[in-house]
Amino acid sequence: MKVSNFLFLLIFSPLILVAQSKKEEIVLLNNRIDSLTTVFNLENKSLQDELNKTKEEFKSENNKLQDESKALTNNLNLTQIELDKLKQSLVLLESQSNQVKLNKTKDSLILTKEITRLKESVKLLKQENEYFQTQLKIKTDSITLLSSEVKKYKPIEKAICTEKTVKVSGNLDPTIIETCTFRQYKFVTTSEADYKGRYSNFTEVFKKSGESYVKIENHDVFNSNQSELLSIINKNALKEYNELSADPENADCFQEQAFQEYESLDDVGIYIKDSLLGIYYSFGLGGACMSVDGGGMTLPISTIEKYLK
Repeated sequence: MKVSNFLFLLIFSPLILVAQSKKEEIVLLNNRIDSLTTVFNLENKSLQDELNKTKEEFKSENNKLQDESKALTNNLNLTQIELDKLKQSLVLLESQSNQVKLNKTKDSLILTKEITRLKESVKLLKQENEYFQTQLKIKTDSITLLSSEVKKYKPIEKAICTEKTVKVSGNLDPTIIETCTFRQYKFVTTSEADYKGRYSNFTEVFKKSGESYVKIENHDVFNSNQSELLSIINKNALKEYNELSADPENADCFQEQAFQEYESLDDVGIYIKDSLLGIYYSFGLGGACMSVDGGGMTLPISTIEKYLK
């Protein structure tokens, strides 16, 4: 009996240790994902707070500029009225001056000086009028510029996600199903564990039609520019392939499997979570090489907006 126990431990201990190691890796990865999600949410909240602060500052500045604009307009109107009055006085005085004999009498000299004074006053009022016109244009341009800047800010779109676990008969690890809705699309990602506790994912994409959703292909989510996005994915996948295949420990997995570019977005998995587009892919390796079979990347929705329908 003691020999049997020894053989049992000798044969199955490595398998148990591998399973435990993989589960620990999953726990570490989940912790890392939670940490990254927390950081992202904090950064997103900071951006939202900054946007709200910018809007309030714009509103305050806009009100201030509007008040200054009204004050300048009132001053301009008063200046114009005063200018009209001075012009009338000037016309009257010039008329009186023409009637006085040019003998340089005391009255004539006084009248001439008054005319000169009035001309200088008119000149100053014209300069003030030009200044007010310039200031009014500066304030108007500032309001226009601030308005255009605020229009550039857009709220960050985020997917709404829910998650549930399903116990599978005969399997210690549950199946995890995450459903994320974004605009008119729904992404359902199913994560299933094999007998060793290793999880693999596959995502189905649906589009809203009336009151229900219909299944679509990945490429149906993107517009005619999707080839640019596919090129980005292929470059990232090739980089990951080269890094993994260069590791001598992975030589057996990659020696007969050359990298092949993905011809369509239907050849990779896609999902949207929070405000990120996630992409994952396989290199087509065997089950024994599951740990190095593929990779993935995430891109902010704001950067791939031009590829979405």
